[in-house]
Amino acid sequence: MIKSIPPILCTGLPTWEGEYQKSTVQLMRAISMHHPVVYVEYPFTYKDVLQGYRDGKKPYKRIMGIEPRLRNLSMEGGKDLHVLTLPPILPVNGLSEGAGYDFLASLNASRSAATIRQTLASLGYTKPLLINAFNPFLGPFLNGKMEVWAEYYYCYDQIGAARWTSKHGPRLEQKYLDMVDGLITSSQALLDEKLREGRSGIVIKNGVNLSLFKQAYVQNPSKKNPTVLGYLGSIDNRLDVNMLFHVLDGWENAVLLMVGRIMDPQLHKRLASHPRIELAGPQQPEQLPAWVRRMDVGLIPFVHNEFTRFIYPLKINEYLAAGLPVVSTRFGDLSDFTRIVDTGDTPEEFLAASQKARAEDTSERRIARSSFASRQDWNARALQLLDWLSEHAGQV
Repeated sequence: MIKSIPPILCTGLPTWEGEYQKSTVQLMRAISMHHPVVYVEYPFTYKDVLQGYRDGKKPYKRIMGIEPRLRNLSMEGGKDLHVLTLPPILPVNGLSEGAGYDFLASLNASRSAATIRQTLASLGYTKPLLINAFNPFLGPFLNGKMEVWAEYYYCYDQIGAARWTSKHGPRLEQKYLDMVDGLITSSQALLDEKLREGRSGIVIKNGVNLSLFKQAYVQNPSKKNPTVLGYLGSIDNRLDVNMLFHVLDGWENAVLLMVGRIMDPQLHKRLASHPRIELAGPQQPEQLPAWVRRMDVGLIPFVHNEFTRFIYPLKINEYLAAGLPVVSTRFGDLSDFTRIVDTGDTPEEFLAASQKARAEDTSERRIARSSFASRQDWNARALQLLDWLSEHAGQV
């Protein structure tokens, strides 16, 4: 336990489990190796409960309290991490901005606060250090409803860019930033834009689950045919699809393996129409190494816009941990990777960089990439944050 700070209470936007890697989950898992953590996962709505009952994809029994809402998960080293599922809340995201939305959101927060207080008391925790992980839909309404030691906002994306967070997210985030004691971000660009004067802030860049992705490590790259270009992560409007099609058109003995969820049916249809694109769909984290082992080059073909310039992508260190050569557009700040990642911004440059990375891949370069990634693991990120909180949180 870090002696100078109390247990950490994290109110997160993501669920704990899921079919993709989540920075919040990875960071809290790593912190729990060193310090007590209670993770409050995504607050399910009554609409979610109905869907969960019908399709079995959501834990409706736990949401409704038929099964215990609090789970004690055993982590590495015998540590426990507590994960709390809240009672269902009213679905308010579809409402227009105004007093009606704020009133119902405050009711949701009051109900959530009561459950959180009861849970903390059962664990013997008083005045936790609160980290709100990208959930300003709860943050400003929960503020003041619980006694906390200090309160921080963890921001890892531009909230106005995603479709379902864009309606209320920017307004609520701005409101919440005026309430918290400090800010934690995943990139310097996010910190520069969102940090308030007089507040403290720190950049905790996304890390990598080394023990997971080193399972995909292949030291001796074969020159098999066809070459498998790989993409790992959410498949959405961040991707330059035209660039990907240009790469495949210019590289006849290459195929593209894409592993991740696709939310846009039209995008799914367009990608599925190409005969050399394989869509693997979303996969559980423990299944990812088997897919990554099939890849010869890891791609990050992001467009350049106001959304992507704030991103520090999870996948970059995941590719590197597996030893893969990586090719990326210069969508944001990639200064950490100047000497180890190839870049190309036009379709022609991206194709040439991908072919070069494949041709020049060696066992020695794979060792260097994996070694680089080993210094970016989530445990190092967790210790960095805990040290900073120990120094700064007690001053608020």
